[in-house]
Amino acid sequence: TAIEDQTAIAYLGEIEPGTSGVSLPILNQQGLLEVSPTDTASFLTQIASAVPDSPTKYYPASSTYHQTFARVVPTTLQEASDQVSELEALHIAKLYVASDGSPYGASVAFQVAQDARLARPAMTVATGPPTADKVTSAGAKAVFFGAGSETAATRFFDSLASAGPNVKLFAPSALYDDAFVSGLVSAAQRDLYVSSPGFMTGDLPPAGAKFVSDFRSAYGHDPAPEAIFGYEAMAAVLSVIRQAGSFASNRADVVHDFRALKDRASVLGTYSLDNGDTNLAPFVLSRVQSGQLTPFKFFTAQG
Repeated sequence: TAIEDQTAIAYLGEIEPGTSGVSLPILNQQGLLEVSPTDTASFLTQIASAVPDSPTKYYPASSTYHQTFARVVPTTLQEASDQVSELEALHIAKLYVASDGSPYGASVAFQVAQDARLARPAMTVATGPPTADKVTSAGAKAVFFGAGSETAATRFFDSLASAGPNVKLFAPSALYDDAFVSGLVSAAQRDLYVSSPGFMTGDLPPAGAKFVSDFRSAYGHDPAPEAIFGYEAMAAVLSVIRQAGSFASNRADVVHDFRALKDRASVLGTYSLDNGDTNLAPFVLSRVQSGQLTPFKFFTAQG
């Protein structure tokens, strides 16, 4: 729909981590800006060993339109580092890393394993297929499962909970879903840690706190954790279009201006983009309480 509309100036999406890899090559061939609120997959903008030819293959018209993707959310590179920081805080000596084989799952799993090996040399890291017997034989005290498939994650985590009690289960933001966690067996829920871009209430910048308050007043409930990123994605696109003035209908100008955002004050804080990526990196780590994911720790980094 977007590429058939010659007046389209920007595309907001995708939501699920890793799925922008489908829409991005299509949009790039039309020189149309794509801004993702919540797709954290680093391979969309950076080389990833687990994803051959990344990020080049997502920009088939780069010789004409260059790169056309940007996001207001931090990437899996920072997410992996935060995951490993928590593993270290829990004094995990043996970690098992597996994935569902998807580009997203494989890349975030690779990043976690690499960070654990390089930055935490005291931690023994084993990699392999997502099976309970492999985890048990490795003697792992924690498992990270890189996956976007809730079905695969449910099968793996439930089998681990049955086979080996007290194995801590770690998952990335693609699995940050209350419906997913509520379907896990109780033992898996008890041992689960899931990361996601976002803030804890006390860590919101003033504009972010106002966004939450205004949202609550308008809709009668708190926004989902990812809603603040959706709001900023749209707000930033509209701001760039307004500032473009008479060039607002020129796709190349809008792409350039958005990817060149610098010191933008927003509900997320003040940020700049470099190669389409933000220098803000707010993540929360959540556990399950009463069948729902509840943040308990906030991580942030600014480059």
